[in-house]
Amino acid sequence: MAQQQASAEQDQSNSIWQLLGINLTGFTLYLLLGWVSLRLSPADTVATSIFLPAGIALGWVLIYGLRSLVGVGLGAQLVGLMVIEHPGANPALLLWPLLILPTAVLVQAALGRYLAQRLVNWPDPLDSPRNISAFILLVIPLSCLVQASVSLPWLWWFGGLEFGPQLTTWLSWWLADVLGATVIVPVLLVFLARPRNVWRPRRVVLVLPLLLLTGLGLLLFRQLDLLSVERFAADFERDTEALSQQLERRLDAHMETLLALERLVQLNPDLSRDQFRDFVGPFLDRHSASQNFSFNPRVRDAQRAEFEAEVQRAGFGEFQILDRLDGATTGRAATRTEYFPILYVEPLAENRSVIGLDPQSIDSPQVAIKQTMESGEPKASAPFTLTQEPGDQIGMVIYSAVKDRSGSGEEAVILGLVTAAFRLGDLMEDAIAAAPTMELQVCLVDLGGRAGSQRLAGTQDCERPDWLAARHVGLRELGFAGREWQLRVQPGAGTAVVHTWPAWIPTLIGFVLTGSLAAFLLLVTGQSRRVSELVQRRTRELAEASEELLEQQQALDRAQQVAALGSWEWIPGEEGSFNASRGLAELLGLPLESLDSPDALIRAIHPDDQPRLASLLGRAELEAEPLSMDCRLGRQSERVLHMALESDWAEGRPWRVRAIAQDVTDARKAAERIEYLAHYDELTGLPNRRLWFTCAERALQSAKRHGYKMAVMFLDLDEFKTINDSLGHGVGDELLKQVGRRLGEAVRDEDTLARLGGDEFVILLPRLEESSSAAPVAEKLLKEMAEPFELEDRRFKLGASIGITIYPDDGDDVDTLLQHADTAMYRAKSAGRDNYKHFAPEMNDEARARLDMENAIRRGLEQDEFMLHFQPQVNSRDKSIVGFEALLRWHHPELGMVPPGEFIPAAERSGLILPLGDRVLWMACRQQKAWSDSGNPVLSRAGICVNVSPIQFRRLSFVDHLKKIIQATGVDPALLTLEITESSLMDMDSQVLEGLHRLRELGIKLALDDFGTGYSSLSYLKQLPITLIKLDRSFVMDLPDDEEDAAIAETAIAMAAKLGMTVIAEGVETGEQRRFLENLGCCFMQGFLFARPMSPDDLADWVKSPLED
Repeated sequence: MAQQQASAEQDQSNSIWQLLGINLTGFTLYLLLGWVSLRLSPADTVATSIFLPAGIALGWVLIYGLRSLVGVGLGAQLVGLMVIEHPGANPALLLWPLLILPTAVLVQAALGRYLAQRLVNWPDPLDSPRNISAFILLVIPLSCLVQASVSLPWLWWFGGLEFGPQLTTWLSWWLADVLGATVIVPVLLVFLARPRNVWRPRRVVLVLPLLLLTGLGLLLFRQLDLLSVERFAADFERDTEALSQQLERRLDAHMETLLALERLVQLNPDLSRDQFRDFVGPFLDRHSASQNFSFNPRVRDAQRAEFEAEVQRAGFGEFQILDRLDGATTGRAATRTEYFPILYVEPLAENRSVIGLDPQSIDSPQVAIKQTMESGEPKASAPFTLTQEPGDQIGMVIYSAVKDRSGSGEEAVILGLVTAAFRLGDLMEDAIAAAPTMELQVCLVDLGGRAGSQRLAGTQDCERPDWLAARHVGLRELGFAGREWQLRVQPGAGTAVVHTWPAWIPTLIGFVLTGSLAAFLLLVTGQSRRVSELVQRRTRELAEASEELLEQQQALDRAQQVAALGSWEWIPGEEGSFNASRGLAELLGLPLESLDSPDALIRAIHPDDQPRLASLLGRAELEAEPLSMDCRLGRQSERVLHMALESDWAEGRPWRVRAIAQDVTDARKAAERIEYLAHYDELTGLPNRRLWFTCAERALQSAKRHGYKMAVMFLDLDEFKTINDSLGHGVGDELLKQVGRRLGEAVRDEDTLARLGGDEFVILLPRLEESSSAAPVAEKLLKEMAEPFELEDRRFKLGASIGITIYPDDGDDVDTLLQHADTAMYRAKSAGRDNYKHFAPEMNDEARARLDMENAIRRGLEQDEFMLHFQPQVNSRDKSIVGFEALLRWHHPELGMVPPGEFIPAAERSGLILPLGDRVLWMACRQQKAWSDSGNPVLSRAGICVNVSPIQFRRLSFVDHLKKIIQATGVDPALLTLEITESSLMDMDSQVLEGLHRLRELGIKLALDDFGTGYSSLSYLKQLPITLIKLDRSFVMDLPDDEEDAAIAETAIAMAAKLGMTVIAEGVETGEQRRFLENLGCCFMQGFLFARPMSPDDLADWVKSPLED
């Protein structure tokens, strides 16, 4: 035990170290190939054209299972940290490499394993076209959707990386994973997958071409990538210079316009407003970035009042020189030496509110005004935000002093200021629009701001130092109106990726070809392995087949012997080529060595069949079709062989004839038997319905051609059903045989007697001269049927009812004649039986009425139209109630109450007595259960007697069915009495007796109903478990006057007393009958003298009143 425990611990320790080694190897490979893949990524993007670690993750989980993914996950974390430190990445997004990326990698690998198990039945060796195609085209592409679909939305959402066009980046990421898995997974499988004998032979053929093509693809990609990066850098430098030139051109245009305006004012100090507008208007129309131009004359304090009055007279009635106060308000300018109020400004409509404003009162222009007055050169103010413009628009104003230089030798006199204001953002947009460049991110910065660099136009926050940390940045220094500016340019988002696509699209095509090569090599190596295994297996099978060939031949001989089969083959024209099986020799009863030629075979069969077999062999040499024939054996003509021949042909001639011989004697006899049964009744040997109809149709056509009459007789046995049900089907079948023989002897040879089924026979009388010719035949048949039948030492007397139809009087087709004969037969049966009737049209009405009655009974069962009434059974001595007899009543919705004598016979005739009887049992048991639960002192203790028809009682399932009813209703079986007629007990067998005893075992009482009307049941009374005898009303109705009835009643009562049975007299209607029966010792009675049958509600009221004497 200790040794086993130590061995288990050692195995566990080895398993742990093995798992650790697997994860460590997976970690190392993932990290190494991740580093290689990132070196292959295009400029300014983390998307690479092939991501080899995707193949490590998928291959690892396919080979070692889910437990091997720990090392892969750790490797994914380190690769993710490499990615965020890659140029263009945001180092703040540590959550992605530490959690999101490893999770996506593990889920992607697990999904790949699941898809492989479902789609290619992994660990399938991937050697069939279907599985290889499913693995390359479905498993790898579908599983690789995970990383790109999880990582990229995360990075885009949190702004971690600028990937450029989103769909393009997602596709490149997904394709990189697909290609990496396509290249690496096959390599891992051939080196590490099990079973080794399946994968190891595929290494050389698969790995070397795959790695070689992959290496060439990587080398091509690297060279193309370097070329594309250099080209992109040159394009970017060119576009940066073009943009800088466009910007300088627009700044120079504004400066030139301002200087021209200055010169205009110098030359024309009295410049009018219209002249000013006409000069600057065209420039404003051409340059959308221009905000306004203005002229500010120099006004000394002593000239202020006169200047303001003059301007007012010129159309500005409220004009005055203004200062900018706190906020955006203006007010009358404070007194100072000189003023530079805005006199002319264009466009005027947008700038009317600034007329009269002295810019010296504003902080930002003061420096520029002072500098231009001192130097005479235009100077730009500090940049400021244009609050009246939409967005974050920066503006700037250029001030230029206008000096009168007409004097000589004296300092120039300042006449005023001209200004030009423009929007730097619009200016930049105009420059970008005019420069045909790639998509760029542009920034214009003022380097001389008080707080350092200040953004003038372009991308937000571009004045920050980190904006210059991008891989591609273009810088241009610009000097303008005394300000130091810097133009900064970066490629737009995704521009680098788009410009490097031409470099790695060919590489992608190469990697796609690599994947196709992997699939092809897997298929080739797999097929080669399968072919090798197939050859080895077939070689083994061939050896085994050779060993089993002799055994199979011996088994074939034994099988032919058991199946009565034999075979032979023969090469025509080749002597000694005839070869017969041992089974054929045994069928023919000859030694095997004697069957050495076709002639020997021919001599072995019956002489009469030898020419046919010889002819068949000759045909086999001429025809390629299968041939067959039956032939008899020698002189023993009762045995039949079936020969089936076929010939093998080559080059237009037969080279072998083969045949199988089978003893088909029994099969042929069976076929003859089937053919016989198809036309004759098996029991009586008479023609059946099918053959009779054929004969009748033929006779009818002959009668029509020759003008004869033809009769159809439909014969039905009377009381046969009672005998068959009571004495059993064996007696009934034998009786039908005797009936068939007797009827056959009574008709002519040309007449056709047939049995249609059951106890129905039909006779066809052809070629009659007169319609009346059928009646004597019917009388003869009835006479024959009137003679008793003797069977098993018994004599039976059967009657018959016959219906007759005549062609053409009663119909012109066989179906109509037979139907009308059936109708006439029912009329004969209802007229007293042992009778015949000719068909009359009014009989159809009776048949329809009989059918209507049967249908009405069926509908009554479906609609619950049947109900039970109950007639009390009383003790005439103490006037107590001893029970109730359940009597079936039918309340028809149209006919009202239908007497039982009308519908009971129809139910018995149609078989509906079975469901009707079941319904009575259900209703009686439910009613007794309801009485028991009611607590009524009379009803709860009284039993119910239920009549059971002979057909119902003789059902094999009757007792079990009644048991289910008792269990379902919960009735007490001791309160249930079944009344069975004497006819039910005729020819009582063990089955009937067993059923009676099973009923008594259930606790049910048995009563013999209609006692005295049966045939021979008195001799069985002492054997039956019967406790009650019901004296039939036919023996009570004439008491006490009829001596015979009185003697029967006295005998029955005395016999019952001897046997310990109780007698109930039925139909007691008078006091004399009651007293007579009481004197005989019978005090249990029922009849109208005491009560009529009543509904359950009426009965409940009736039992409340005492019986009267």
